[in-house]
Amino acid sequence: MTRVGLLVGGLVAASLCAACVGPEVSYQRGVDAAAADDAAAAAAYFESAAKDDYCPAQRELGLRYLEGNGVPRDPEQGLAWLRRGAEAHHADCQYTLGVVLWEGENVPRKRPEAVRWLQRAARAGQPEAQLYLGTLNDEGDLRPALKSRAADWYRRSAAQGNGQAAVRLGRLYATGQGVDESQERAVRYFRLAAEAGDADGQFALGSRLQTGSGVEENLEEAVLWYGRAAEQGHPEAAYNLAVAHHHGFGTEADPADALVWYEKAASAGYAPAFVEVGMLRQGDELGEPDPETAAEWYRRGAERGDPTAKVRLGSLYSQGLGVPRDDAEGLRWYRVAAAQGDAKAQLNIGFAYDQGLAVEEDPAQAVFWYRKAASQGNAQAQYNLGRCYAEGRGVKASATHARSLFESSAEQGLASAQYGLAVLYDRGEGGLRNGIKALRWAKAAAEQGNEDAEQLVRKLEEE
Repeated sequence: MTRVGLLVGGLVAASLCAACVGPEVSYQRGVDAAAADDAAAAAAYFESAAKDDYCPAQRELGLRYLEGNGVPRDPEQGLAWLRRGAEAHHADCQYTLGVVLWEGENVPRKRPEAVRWLQRAARAGQPEAQLYLGTLNDEGDLRPALKSRAADWYRRSAAQGNGQAAVRLGRLYATGQGVDESQERAVRYFRLAAEAGDADGQFALGSRLQTGSGVEENLEEAVLWYGRAAEQGHPEAAYNLAVAHHHGFGTEADPADALVWYEKAASAGYAPAFVEVGMLRQGDELGEPDPETAAEWYRRGAERGDPTAKVRLGSLYSQGLGVPRDDAEGLRWYRVAAAQGDAKAQLNIGFAYDQGLAVEEDPAQAVFWYRKAASQGNAQAQYNLGRCYAEGRGVKASATHARSLFESSAEQGLASAQYGLAVLYDRGEGGLRNGIKALRWAKAAAEQGNEDAEQLVRKLEEE
């Protein structure tokens, strides 16, 4: 017999066999055939049970006609089987029909009818329908869309153990949308979701335990929940777990373990993880620094749009670490990151114009880029811009502006700014002379090893 003959004969046998047993048995045989990847036999069993008005089979058969799975694709047939089950008050059929009509994939979109079926299923206690209706209200897809209505549907679904509904309800409590804000209730629902095995809930609970928001801080338990979520492939949880192992909170510091979880987060597409892997490879925490491998990780993060990865890759080109030195290529990466608003990239572009690296020296352009970075609070940019004002380089000289910028930078702990500020206070430039403040800032810089500051401290103490 030909292969086609064998296939047809098998289908006929499946159909005849299905006709000899009750619909529940036929349905289970369909489930077994589907698990064995025999789509045609599964469809035959489901059709036999569906014709006997077994609603779970009607749902399965309807989906198979919609998808062309084991039967020729026939959206009209698919909808007809789903309607038949829905009209028999089967909540799963009602929910499935509602979703199909709402999303309109391969069938005409009929949203008013979709909502009616979803509401019937939700009122009958179908937890997925309750979650779906909650989400439609939450995300503004219904008119009028009410956060309070979303919270109600989430609450009903969560009460039946739906973890995703519990997570979403927790987020509403955390932000006070549709419910009175309560960080404690948010944590309660995050925990409910986490204990139901929901990865988003486990991550959210871990985050709260780490920060102590709505619950007492518990770093060890935070790491536990990050681990459970990470094992399910949650990229942010894997990243946070890596950070815990890297810096030793809630667990022992172990760079090798950190690398494992950073790489898992990166493999799931979490861009910041590429930077962390690159930094571990570039440094000596794992042994001999490996700037070539670091450059590849930075490049992969940069290609996914992470601005920090772009800056770090640019820095390797500027230094000739792991890649041939190429100031122009480094500057190109800085510009790409600066277009995303990255302050470190803006600082580096300013420095390139300041020093004439890969571009003609242009103090005015240096001031332009330093100002952009300084406005975002970058301490080095504030200091560099302050020096431009102090020296009148690329901008009209102003000791007042220089003192203000040095102070902003010094308060963030930059030793060079602390020393520069001490000098201005000592000389009375940019404002009144103040020996007490001069000594305070000089000491702060000296404690960080600034030798010029040490000399200034000795001078001021002798006065």
